[in-house]
Amino acid sequence: MADHIVFKYICLSFCFQPNQNDYKVVKMLDHNRPSMEVEVYSLSTNSWKVIEQAPRLNSLWWLMGNEVCNGIVYWLVYDDGHRIVSFDTGSESFDESLVPDSILTINGFVKIKVYKETISLLQGTTNIDFWVLQQGSFQRLRTIFLPNYAPLGLFTDNGLLVQEKSTYSELDLFDLESNQLKSTGILICDPKLYTYKGSLVLLDH
Repeated sequence: MADHIVFKYICLSFCFQPNQNDYKVVKMLDHNRPSMEVEVYSLSTNSWKVIEQAPRLNSLWWLMGNEVCNGIVYWLVYDDGHRIVSFDTGSESFDESLVPDSILTINGFVKIKVYKETISLLQGTTNIDFWVLQQGSFQRLRTIFLPNYAPLGLFTDNGLLVQEKSTYSELDLFDLESNQLKSTGILICDPKLYTYKGSLVLLDH
């Protein structure tokens, strides 16, 4: 009789694989073992595949966020230190990038986001350091000073979405090119917002 496995955490990531013209779902399962169990679903074959070489992570509890860019899933994790674990849905292989030592959660939040088809990191709450992944390492592009606003860590095509601290209700946009704050006229009560790209997927199954 097979052992009954209880999964503590499950992380799902949905992405489009441009080289294969296929939509995929990456599922990471944590069941108190030295490495995660990873499965990939392909829309074109309508099937799941188990990835044998999974990364060693203490627990998905340490997962601090994930993003998808050009068919690659990126996870920001903190176990023995900050690092980026990535999975290429085309080659079905894992890779890892080091996060600069100067990025510490004690100095404010750290978020992983996609900005203009590039993986980026935001660190801080008032002085926000903006890092981008270039040729396998993170480079700090600039520091954004927003004393009266809380960054939501979401990029649009033109900038960073922020929330005014005095009311925590109005959604504003900080333009990274003009360095100007612009009101969106949108009132929100829950800061859990997500950006997305529209696409048309025909489900034949």
